[in-house]
Amino acid sequence: MSTWLERGTRSWSTKAVARETNGLSNLARGFDVFDVRGGAGGDHADERKHVVGYVDKGATFTYVAANWTQPSVSCPVPNARVSFWIGLDCFGNGTVEQAGTFVKCALNAAPTYQAFWEMFDGTHSPGAEPFAVSPGDKIFASVKYTGGSYVLEVRDKTNHQHLTVTEQCAKVCQRSIAEWIVERPGSGTYPLANYSKVEFNGAKAEGTPGGSGGISAFPDVLRVTMLHAGKKLSTPSNLGSHGGGKAFHCTWLASQ
Repeated sequence: MSTWLERGTRSWSTKAVARETNGLSNLARGFDVFDVRGGAGGDHADERKHVVGYVDKGATFTYVAANWTQPSVSCPVPNARVSFWIGLDCFGNGTVEQAGTFVKCALNAAPTYQAFWEMFDGTHSPGAEPFAVSPGDKIFASVKYTGGSYVLEVRDKTNHQHLTVTEQCAKVCQRSIAEWIVERPGSGTYPLANYSKVEFNGAKAEGTPGGSGGISAFPDVLRVTMLHAGKKLSTPSNLGSHGGGKAFHCTWLASQ
């Protein structure tokens, strides 16, 4: 789905510099553009084969962010993978502007942990995995729309590495969705690595209508469970009751 090659090496551009990445393809990591279901208004539930978490709709968004502690991941089956990210768009509108962390289980080797960003629109899809992260690291990620461009940030507050990338959307990015997601790779192609549990906190968005606030500050909230062939692979908790729903956790149940 992306122009990246599996484990290929390519150069990538930011506002200021060119870097190099051994970035996995969009398909390899598993980032996907998927449809929203559910009625308008309120908090409602959905089931997907490859994602779990929360989605805000019903506004035009300019900012999304969250913190989490990078989980330690185990590999119950070969080639399992998992990603943790926040982003804009993605649910049915053909683009996604996202940033977070990604873990891949290698055969007969320890899992690899990377920070990543990507601007996906199907053809022009720049992105990178510029630095490694470790289990237990405190992660902050955000995407901000400003002056016609998107500023994507991942900050590892533990190892003091960070990325800040400014990109324009090659298509019309609608900014109609904000999301906080754990993803099973390859739209279900890859098994879900065992991440045990991850808590998103300080989850917030800015948009119109809704202003600035937690997940439940916006008019249409979608709670997504990862379900495949009738089997729950991962579930989200209820939103925290304080501060407009700025915290929740996702729990691993099975790989496939």
